Amino acid sequence: MKRISIFFVLFCSTIIVGLQAQTVTINSIENITPTTVKVKGEIANLGSRVAEIKRRGFFIAPLNNPTAGDTIRYDTVAPKKNETYSYELYKYEDYLNPNTDYWVQAFITFKKTGQDTEYVYSIKDTFTTAAPINDYSSAGYVDNLSLTTATLKGSIDSMGNASILHDVGFVYSKTSNPTLNAPGAEYTRSTFNSNKVYPKAISSDLINLDASTMYYYRVWVINKYNENYYDTTYSTQKSFTTLHACNNVPIGLDTVYVHTDEVELTWQAGEGQTLFQVEYGFSGHTVGEGDTITVEGTSVVLSDLESNRSYTSYVRAVCPDMNSEWSNMRPFHTRAALCEKVMGLHLDNATHVTAKLEWTPGKDGDNQWEVLFATKNQSYGGTPFVVKDYPIFAPAGLSENTEYKIKVRTVCTITYDTTEIDPNTGDEIVVTKDSVARSLWSEDYEFITAKSALTDGEEINYYVSVFPNPASDVINFSMRGDIRRITKTEIYSTLGTLVYSSDTMPEQLDVSNFESGTYIIHITSLKGTQVEKIFIK
Repeated sequence: MKRISIFFVLFCSTIIVGLQAQTVTINSIENITPTTVKVKGEIANLGSRVAEIKRRGFFIAPLNNPTAGDTIRYDTVAPKKNETYSYELYKYEDYLNPNTDYWVQAFITFKKTGQDTEYVYSIKDTFTTAAPINDYSSAGYVDNLSLTTATLKGSIDSMGNASILHDVGFVYSKTSNPTLNAPGAEYTRSTFNSNKVYPKAISSDLINLDASTMYYYRVWVINKYNENYYDTTYSTQKSFTTLHACNNVPIGLDTVYVHTDEVELTWQAGEGQTLFQVEYGFSGHTVGEGDTITVEGTSVVLSDLESNRSYTSYVRAVCPDMNSEWSNMRPFHTRAALCEKVMGLHLDNATHVTAKLEWTPGKDGDNQWEVLFATKNQSYGGTPFVVKDYPIFAPAGLSENTEYKIKVRTVCTITYDTTEIDPNTGDEIVVTKDSVARSLWSEDYEFITAKSALTDGEEINYYVSVFPNPASDVINFSMRGDIRRITKTEIYSTLGTLVYSSDTMPEQLDVSNFESGTYIIHITSLKGTQVEKIFIK
């Protein structure tokens, strides 16, 4: 009887289990990352239906998608018959998006006749994937800074919780906190090692920057979480300012040549420097007390210096908003004058269009001079006129009633001995050479041309005519009157060089040896000077 009772109890229990509804539940949701999750489920009360299970798994979808229509279905293999009636289900998945709300539902399916499938669902549960953790990147420092270039240095210290480090670089702008898509921002890409070793050093060379300008920069990193989700992060910003052209001091101030009264200075400009100020004065002068000159380029000629005198000089760059510091001091000493200075520069006579100036040579034998000539209010410029043989300068084509100035210096030849190596014997020999030297300039001499032709000029014109014009071999002079009234006849080139002079007027003059060109003839009488222009072919 007792055995029958136990059997009856077991039989009833089996019937009760078989009659209980099969259930599937979600036990836990754990190990949540930005793109993965571990879900555990449990199936209960299968009873004899364990053999009917076809599939088991989960539906997972964003919380804003309340139905299972477009969800991803996670199926697992059905349990075997000898497995326990209660077990766990779980699945890792890396196609989730970070920082997103999802619902999850466990399910089992049973085989039915035909194509029909019976589903048993758990109650829906929810979870939120982890937010991306910003990578630990730093903007580092700036190297190789110039007016228009810079090298940015940075590092990626960690990948955070991302799956893949996808792309990195620097973004920079004149505006604070630049981003890749911000107006006016520029960015670069940096190469990096794709291994998992950190930190990773990165760098980028920037070009075509604006000088003397502040830039803000940050490291940008794009992390990949799955095929559909990328996250961009930025480091804390830093800044740098490109160099100013006048932050650098010109270097290498030196002399190209030193003469008795002038010197040429040269120097090396810093990047972006085009305008300079040169200061010079007697040896030992303090900056700010000397003479200054502003020039474009990297050389200047200082004129009107005293001979055999020591000077000091400086240079600095000039920029629109500031100047550089002064360069190191460069001393120089002008040479002693080897040629004698001319004396007695004066005006012999002048008409309204011509003038005749004379001077006394510094010493006997001087026969070449250089002349600078300009109106009073103009600066001397250009190449000096060269006057040979006679100390006379006679410019023509002047303006009437106009003030002019002139200065003259002597050009002489200095003979000196020097040593050289004989190319044939290799011996040191003494060689005599000639060198061109120049005296100091004379003081400026000023004069004024006449308002009109000299008085009695018409009377002189009446008496003298010069022909033929143009001429080739000879020119003739014809005078209607007493030839004794003529006191001098002179012929000048257009450069003011005296090519002929006589105390009388010839009837005929051989000009076959004259170079082709225009000449000015001065015919002087007791009444004044008649000026004629003639062309010799």
